[in-house]
Amino acid sequence: LGVRYQDGIGVRKDMRRANKLYKQACDLKSGDGCSKLGVSYAQGSGINKDIWRAHELFKQGCDLKHGRGCSNLGVRYQDGIGVRKDMRRAHELFKQGCDLKNGHACAVLGNSYANGNGVNKDLRRANELFKQACDLKNGFACAALGNSYRFGTGVNKDVWRANELFKQACDLK
Repeated sequence: LGVRYQDGIGVRKDMRRANKLYKQACDLKSGDGCSKLGVSYAQGSGINKDIWRAHELFKQGCDLKHGRGCSNLGVRYQDGIGVRKDMRRAHELFKQGCDLKNGHACAVLGNSYANGNGVNKDLRRANELFKQACDLKNGFACAALGNSYRFGTGVNKDVWRANELFKQACDLK
């Protein structure tokens, strides 16, 4: 219901109402509710911006086995938002989120392997993670895997496969 108020689906768009519903869900131990409320605090969307509260909510969401909560918390460690930058901790959180089948976490983890951020550069592993994320409907990962096939980076060059992946990325917006 919170998402419906956030996006204005069948109701008038109302972020304050959405946040109340996210808080209610979080209080009922919904990792998704905690993570969504964390995003609102991080962005100041319908609520006063509070990076510390966002961090707490992402952690709570992750502790409740919500993959996006782990991913959002990992980004905070990766970028040093409200915490000391810690690529090792970010990597652990991205892996945890990916293991929980969150496409964003798998994509960011794949990007870490592709660029050697916090881990040894491993293009084969990066592409495996991009595929996993793409299968989980993450458009960024589909495009990244498409580029790997386009240029033969860590995989055999295959422009037809690249085009399929670029179309999939486009369809996912």
